[in-house]
Amino acid sequence: MAGGDATHGGRTGTGTDADRVPLALGTPTGVGSLPHRDVDEAVSWVLETWPELPAAPSTPQRDPREGMIGQGAWGIPGVEVDTDGRLSVTPAALDPEAPLESDGLDGAPFVTLRAFVAAVAGRTDPVKVQLTGPATLAAALIDAGAPPEV
Repeated sequence: MAGGDATHGGRTGTGTDADRVPLALGTPTGVGSLPHRDVDEAVSWVLETWPELPAAPSTPQRDPREGMIGQGAWGIPGVEVDTDGRLSVTPAALDPEAPLESDGLDGAPFVTLRAFVAAVAGRTDPVKVQLTGPATLAAALIDAGAPPEV
């Protein structure tokens, strides 16, 4: 069926029912950053506003490191995410092959994400998360002083 159908997120294929997401086309949801300064309020608001497909919130007004750039750059060797959310790059320390040097999702940029994950634990319906894309992150790193060839 070209274009999929409204009961399976617009996907087509021969997957089992377990492989399909039971959402209608146009299911309302959100994306990322909220103006909240309180993590619990942000998570509650998302769950109440988009109950069918809650989107993992971030609260950069509360902590600027929770912005999409800070989250995306967290743990990259040679990149420091400052408390104001700006990136500081040490070009000589950049190594695209190096593993991330972070505490994973335990870091400061992910406080609200952790609260969201805890709030939806046990949920069997879908949730939405979003990530900073590679082109956006590369542009931010270059703006912060990373050489484009790295």
